[in-house]
Amino acid sequence: MPRITPDEWATHPERFDEAEASDWAKRASAIPAPSVSIAAVLVPLIFLGAWVAMGSFMYSQAGGADFFRYGVIAITGLGTIGLLVAISRAIRMMQAPIKRQIAVVVDERVNVRGGGNDSSGSTHYYVTVVGRDGTRIECETTDTVAGLVTAGDIGVAVMRMQTLVAFHRA
Repeated sequence: MPRITPDEWATHPERFDEAEASDWAKRASAIPAPSVSIAAVLVPLIFLGAWVAMGSFMYSQAGGADFFRYGVIAITGLGTIGLLVAISRAIRMMQAPIKRQIAVVVDERVNVRGGGNDSSGSTHYYVTVVGRDGTRIECETTDTVAGLVTAGDIGVAVMRMQTLVAFHRA
């Protein structure tokens, strides 16, 4: 039998066969997927109510300054649109089907934005997994899941809307 490199072994069909036949894969497939908290909808909804109330109050106090009224309308409108987008994304995530598959982690990356000149930064974590059929999927994930996986791990990937919500290693 010809030798194969460790990179080739990571996604070799025999490795998937072993994983699918193992007890841990059956147990991992039975573990419930993490649920999306209702707070992901309620918190932006409460903030939206407060945002609109504040905008309405500022509009009523603007007096005769039309440019100030237009500014209040614009800021309130943009904030409302942003909050509605966050709420609709949370609802779509809650309703999205859960996809489970045996997969190999082939790459991870971190994207850090902002954080300069006294501004806050944001960090996004991504994991690339490969399924048996060779399909590569880069999924956004949480810092917790990103900290638990490393390139070469094989396990049951639990995905919802291109988001890796859990990874159960062998």
